[in-house]
Amino acid sequence: MGSILSAKWAEKGVNFTSPEALAAYRERRLIGWGVEPYRCEHYLTSSQTLTLNLFAPLGNDLGWLTRVLSALGMEEVGRAENLQIEYQPALRSAGHLDRTIADAFVGTSHGGVVIETKLADQFSKRKASEGAQGFYELANSKMRIWRGRQSSFEKGAQDQLSRLHALGSLISDIPAHVLFVHHPLDTKSPLGAERYRDVMEDPELLHVIDLGRLMGVLRDTARSSRQRSQVDSLYLRYLATGLSDGVFEEMEAVRLSG
Repeated sequence: MGSILSAKWAEKGVNFTSPEALAAYRERRLIGWGVEPYRCEHYLTSSQTLTLNLFAPLGNDLGWLTRVLSALGMEEVGRAENLQIEYQPALRSAGHLDRTIADAFVGTSHGGVVIETKLADQFSKRKASEGAQGFYELANSKMRIWRGRQSSFEKGAQDQLSRLHALGSLISDIPAHVLFVHHPLDTKSPLGAERYRDVMEDPELLHVIDLGRLMGVLRDTARSSRQRSQVDSLYLRYLATGLSDGVFEEMEAVRLSG
């Protein structure tokens, strides 16, 4: 129960670590399908909220986002030009028949970056629908994203990341970079992400990074006290877990004594 906010605190937007993140969440909700309101507002372990908290401030300062991408080894993508959160372009009406959606997508001056974040959730276990297979094979024939057929990929990381990669690449008109962000205590999902590298035509397009390292890059590339304060808030929320140990121990003592 300690990871779920009460209605009172959820309504105040406490789950969001900056005004930019809260504003981006409200704006994205107006667009329609793609965000889960209850989880975003109440669950401290929501990966969607993590995505908003991490990237909404960067979307408000594309220069900062450009510096971050460069520091992560993506200099070739050039300038960040826009950022979309919980992104699905209007491709389903043109034959993309499944519900694949990217946690975030960065349009750049030379290509793009598709982003997947994991906090406490696992990779999707579903495979691309049969009706969408032609879409993915067409994407691969146009872009040379993978060395094999998408339909042959393993359930989980390979299948999910391949679908995201295809979306980002078609919008970019060249094979997109893929940024996978995970919590440093999560040792399972990065291994899954590395399995996707095995089927990529260009494995160097995949960037697997833990949240601690990413926050270090955010701080190193920040140019203002406001930006550094935003990074500090992210650190307190997601990495400074020791700060809550005392409260947790008190709650456990009460539970065990009752």
